[in-house]
Amino acid sequence: MSGIYYNPEEYGVRLVGSVDLGSYDWCGLYVFQREADGALLWGTDSGCSCYGPFDNEGAEALESVPVGYGTKWRAWYRDNARSYGEFDSERDALEKLIGKVGQILSEQRRVQLRKVGHDG
Repeated sequence: MSGIYYNPEEYGVRLVGSVDLGSYDWCGLYVFQREADGALLWGTDSGCSCYGPFDNEGAEALESVPVGYGTKWRAWYRDNARSYGEFDSERDALEKLIGKVGQILSEQRRVQLRKVGHDG
């Protein structure tokens, strides 16, 4: 299989985390971090077991993590859990991913503030 999910290093990103719903028919939310500048990117994909997430797709399938990402991702979960089944482990995975992204963004802000403080 090819694409950003299975070969993130070929696209200059690393997988931060994902939330996968379903089994044969699946739906997922995926967060990546671009190695060059640390930018967080995300996307969703769905399909059947015949192929995987972002099969034959690269970074163009992703967008920047938005302000209010937690609210947006929880809405995605609510909308899709109805169709793919809702499990505590998947809900927990979503909350952990939201927390992890928050930590990364907080650290990036701290680094930026230190740079501004030293450059000013």
